[in-house]
Amino acid sequence: MTKPDNILFVCTNARKENERESCQTSHATDDLCKALRDEVKERGLKQELRVTSSGCLGPCHQGPHAVLMPADIWFSGFNSGDCLAIIDTVQQKLSKK
Repeated sequence: MTKPDNILFVCTNARKENERESCQTSHATDDLCKALRDEVKERGLKQELRVTSSGCLGPCHQGPHAVLMPADIWFSGFNSGDCLAIIDTVQQKLSKK
């Protein structure tokens, strides 16, 4: 497998039910991560972009969170309906390189 130049980290941090909210527990980010991966695959972007789960990225009450690195572009408070637009934004950023 080749090393991609860009990684979209998606917070999938989960806390116990009685603890403060977390991206996975409150926003089902495993499903969001899969939807983003599927879209990257469908668009043929796998060579230049990897979508991967990560630990906590920040204030969970504003989640879920994802960050494109090394561009340092953040996405927060999104849902499954936003996944296409997120990959659109990332693809535009990649095409400007």
